[in-house]
Amino acid sequence: MASMGNARAADRVSLKAPVYFEALTTVAMVVGLVVVNVVQPGSCLHVDASALSDKGLLPEAATAHAEVSPIPSRPSSRPPRSVP
Repeated sequence: MASMGNARAADRVSLKAPVYFEALTTVAMVVGLVVVNVVQPGSCLHVDASALSDKGLLPEAATAHAEVSPIPSRPSSRPPRSVP
């Protein structure tokens, strides 16, 4: 009969774990969203996107930057490296 008590305890734990996980994840998300909306990190940064450049970046980063950036960049004289 002792094994039956252990099985019930395991059932309770297996039901509580996902409930606690979901509840605490939701609380963490709400706290994070509230903090971001109240503090607004980065709001004091006044960055002119046209003044940004890819100088000093690795060639891979510069290529990726050119692919996703709305800022026109200078064409590279070297062809991009192929990734194995």
